[in-house]
Amino acid sequence: MFDLRVGPASRPEIAIECVSDAHTELVRAWKKGNPGGKPHQMNVPGDWALEVSAEANIAKSKKSIEQLLTRLHHDQIQHASCKDDQTTHTGHCKALASLHIESVFCGNRSGSGKVYVSMSLPGGIVNETANGVAEWTSAFLCHERRRDVLFKLDNSGAPGRHVFVIMTSSGDVTGPIAYHFIFTGRLPGVQPKLPPSVTGVWLCPTWAPRGMLFDGIGWQSVAVEALMSADSTT
Repeated sequence: MFDLRVGPASRPEIAIECVSDAHTELVRAWKKGNPGGKPHQMNVPGDWALEVSAEANIAKSKKSIEQLLTRLHHDQIQHASCKDDQTTHTGHCKALASLHIESVFCGNRSGSGKVYVSMSLPGGIVNETANGVAEWTSAFLCHERRRDVLFKLDNSGAPGRHVFVIMTSSGDVTGPIAYHFIFTGRLPGVQPKLPPSVTGVWLCPTWAPRGMLFDGIGWQSVAVEALMSADSTT
């Protein structure tokens, strides 16, 4: 049984399967070490923002993080990063790497120890076109993890067979792909290579105001609010 439909139950015009790109094990591990999603209160001078990899465990590493941030504050270092394209203050890279922290930024030196944590996305070169979105869509739908999704659509009997993809910050999306959703608003100039079971794809990011729809012919930009509203009422 597919998740949503357009038309009568016996003969739907469109069958829709909803799927998230999130990795269940990764999300479970992330929540265990970084509960609540709220800023952590730490015994450090200033307020900080940390960008960490999925392996980071903030709760387990709290003491070490406090020591590092206190040292950075004492040395009057506002920003430190070990990313390949923007390495700064290399002397602290070893300490950052040991805690799975990719970058730190002190937003307020007079702050009260609030530490905001976000998970980094895989990086890469941002292309001027958004054709990478089409390539990502093809790879995502053809992955073996989507075998059940394709099976359900195959057996729906509907002429229209769509996949509604909820794109999360803990999933398969990369920084260059996310960039076009968040900043450029560009649409791919090429079609994705869809499995025969799929005739349309909805891409709904949880971290951007607009998503994309490929209806089998071309791409359209759609407000995420409208996408989520359609998902809840169809």
